[in-house]
Amino acid sequence: MRRRRALGAVLLILVAAVGAVAVTASRSPGGPHAAGPSSGRQVRPSDTSRPRVDVPVDSTERLWRIWVLSQSFGITVGPRVDVQSLRRRVESAVLASGASVVRLKVWQGRFERPPVELVVTARHPARYLKHRLEAVLQTFDHRYLYVQVADRHGSRILEWTTRSRTGSLYVKRALFDCSPVLHGGLVRYPACPAG
Repeated sequence: MRRRRALGAVLLILVAAVGAVAVTASRSPGGPHAAGPSSGRQVRPSDTSRPRVDVPVDSTERLWRIWVLSQSFGITVGPRVDVQSLRRRVESAVLASGASVVRLKVWQGRFERPPVELVVTARHPARYLKHRLEAVLQTFDHRYLYVQVADRHGSRILEWTTRSRTGSLYVKRALFDCSPVLHGGLVRYPACPAG
């Protein structure tokens, strides 16, 4: 009789345990309020409005890096520039401009004006080039520079490089008139759609 009672108690415990596991498994991982914002969960703007965009390193950026390394940048010799302070200033300027940083590197080297490599994405390309990018460019020296602005899909809309005496500039044709970087030539381009 005692064995039957013990076996019955064990069976009741097993049934209760299986029931608890089934109830737990049927719930959503975040608990009762995990169904979404309408159920009381707060979603920060960065969760939805700023998805991470992949902008691969292209041949122009790769060649610019090779040039930087050939000038002994990246080697911590000579006068040390406060690269962290410059990096923070650039990051703040990009954030204030409404863009998102994809890549940012301030190269340490033997010169007082370190090279800056910056890739950002902008949600509204024409408006960004016409009214926002210039404020970002003013935060660092243009002597040694790689800047790329991509759209929200990661497609290049502006790419600008400067070295000691040379440089290059690419601007998407439809946005050429929006560029804050000086350009010349006799070719007429469409007016900037941002006005």
